[in-house]
Amino acid sequence: MPELPDVEGFRQALISCSRRRRVTAIEVRDAGVLRGVTEKRLRRELEGRRLRKASWEGVASRQMVVRANG
Repeated sequence: MPELPDVEGFRQALISCSRRRRVTAIEVRDAGVLRGVTEKRLRRELEGRRLRKASWEGVASRQMVVRANG
């Protein structure tokens, strides 16, 4: 099932803007969108790392998964 253009555009912009940069801070405005991770753990796991890849996974591709390098 193809993604909506604005949602796919967000994925592409996220990777494009983060290329060769480290995550310095995480701001979660709506913790209700997080699945399987707390805001605290998200910060701990991503801050200081580089985003590597963002892809759609899960049932009907409704979850964006972002992979990071150490």
